[in-house]
Amino acid sequence: MKPTARLPAANLTSTQPPSLAGEGGVSQLHQLQADMRDALSRCDYARVRQLDNTCAVMLDKLIALNNQRPGALLQMMQDVKQLYADLLSECQMRPAQVC
Repeated sequence: MKPTARLPAANLTSTQPPSLAGEGGVSQLHQLQADMRDALSRCDYARVRQLDNTCAVMLDKLIALNNQRPGALLQMMQDVKQLYADLLSECQMRPAQVC
């Protein structure tokens, strides 16, 4: 068997996913909301559904990680409530496209 040539080791670094605790969670939620609004504006309803599913999982994690910060949780929930109010309003204006 011929020996195989070795490639130089790559400079790989391990990255941790951003934390959902504290301000990191608020930031991630705001990014998800922006992504949902962007997908909606592009009529990319498959992406809206995908982000909706992600939002549900994210909210469970946010609640668990931020249960000692009721003020932050309340603000997050108000932000999400507004996002879904906007989504529903948009869907009511374009019902044939959403289906």
